[in-house]
Amino acid sequence: AFVGNTVLFLTIGLVTPFDQLVRFALPIGAAIALVFAARAAVVYPLSELVNRSRLDSVPRPYQHVLVWSGIHVSIPLALVLGLPPTVPAPLAQRLRPLVFGVATFTLVVQGLSMAPLLHYLGISTRE
Repeated sequence: AFVGNTVLFLTIGLVTPFDQLVRFALPIGAAIALVFAARAAVVYPLSELVNRSRLDSVPRPYQHVLVWSGIHVSIPLALVLGLPPTVPAPLAQRLRPLVFGVATFTLVVQGLSMAPLLHYLGISTRE
């Protein structure tokens, strides 16, 4: 999985120039916010439903981790790299930096902040 993710990430990095990431910074930020909003809109209500119907509940700190930890890289990268030639070039050129930007945020920001978040929420005592 690690090698596959690395290859996909490097491949899309090669076809997405850095200037496109800068040019699409606002849409990338909006996409990141939408990803979190969608995840929160699913995790919190479903957790509440599960908590009402089971003896074992999903504590609120765990729910926060579920929202923050939705690391998603391989599938979106593979999908955007495998867009068929029938997809108009301007659309494909917009999708690549968006997907790469969200994937980069996921790997760098979420990945590096997971341990401190777990510690802050009292889920892990390791720092």
